[in-house]
Amino acid sequence: MSGRGKQGGKARAKAKSRSSRALNKLLGKVTIAQGGVLPNIQAVLLPKKTESHKGK
Repeated sequence: MSGRGKQGGKARAKAKSRSSRALNKLLGKVTIAQGGVLPNIQAVLLPKKTESHKGK
């Protein structure tokens, strides 16, 4: 146990929420140059693998 009591988590969440809003206000219209997106294609969307060239 952390020993912080029941209110420790709520206070931390409230502070995090405030800082998140402050960051959003500060960086709301900012574009990060060359930020890009990491490729993430879900396996269910990929074509099924078939046995090819078997029996040649």
